[in-house]
Amino acid sequence: MSAADLNRRFRAKELDKPSYIKAMTESHGVLHDYAELLKGSNVAKVELADGEVFVVTRDLGLKLLAVRGDARLAPYEMLNFGDYEPGELAMLCSLVPEGGVVYDIGANVGVYAMTLARRVKGVRVHAFEPVPSTFALLERHLALNRATAVAPHAFGLSDKSGEVEFTISAHGSANASAADLGQGVMGRQRGLLKRLDDVASLLGQPPDVVKCDVEGGELLAFRGGLETLRRHRPVIFTEMLRKWSERFGYHPNDIIDLLGGLGYKCFTAEAGKLKPFARMDDATTETNFFFLHPEKHRS
Repeated sequence: MSAADLNRRFRAKELDKPSYIKAMTESHGVLHDYAELLKGSNVAKVELADGEVFVVTRDLGLKLLAVRGDARLAPYEMLNFGDYEPGELAMLCSLVPEGGVVYDIGANVGVYAMTLARRVKGVRVHAFEPVPSTFALLERHLALNRATAVAPHAFGLSDKSGEVEFTISAHGSANASAADLGQGVMGRQRGLLKRLDDVASLLGQPPDVVKCDVEGGELLAFRGGLETLRRHRPVIFTEMLRKWSERFGYHPNDIIDLLGGLGYKCFTAEAGKLKPFARMDDATTETNFFFLHPEKHRS
């Protein structure tokens, strides 16, 4: 029984005081369990406030709302694994130029966007998130963390403009996709998509770096931005998963081929260094990849 239920039973005189105190003492043990869990992690503290739970990071002091039941949300990933993609984040930050412009395609709740805003001087991040409920959480996080260098946009990027239905996986909002990923359905919401080329032209701020994580729709996002990628040759950081791309009718190697046609080379991040990556096969375990253009990113 939860602590809140115990409290209600006591107030309703369904539990006597000694029994209530004993049961609550057992319930409070979880607080000390979490204090032990945080040791050595990038979570400095967990805050409880009026029915909400917040995770606060140790390195940057980011405050993140832990939405109940949203299993793969960043604050839960931090509690589960001690941090949230630290190697990829560190590498990405090192590739963003001071005063640069970043397009965060599939910003989710804003962890990447806010980290870049705090670690890279003068950076401007455009965070694109089409799922309405997730976008609302993104906006809340930006306000909570005073992330004024991040501009939120309530739409996603693809190869066509229009409204589509997003399936929110039973695993949570981090696995929302324009395709059904076959993980069970927690909900569905309609959201807007636009072409990267159109958005870049409208913003008048071409990207120095593009981060793309849209649960299988990555190839479509790049197809919608070929002119921008060809002209400005930004660093690209993208997720590529065989199981997600299959739902969109392509293979991750199609992304390697598409960007390779623009002169890009593919890399993975390993121990703080970039390692060349040629082709994905069934033995590939990496899921996040960097694409650099040798003529622009020689250093």
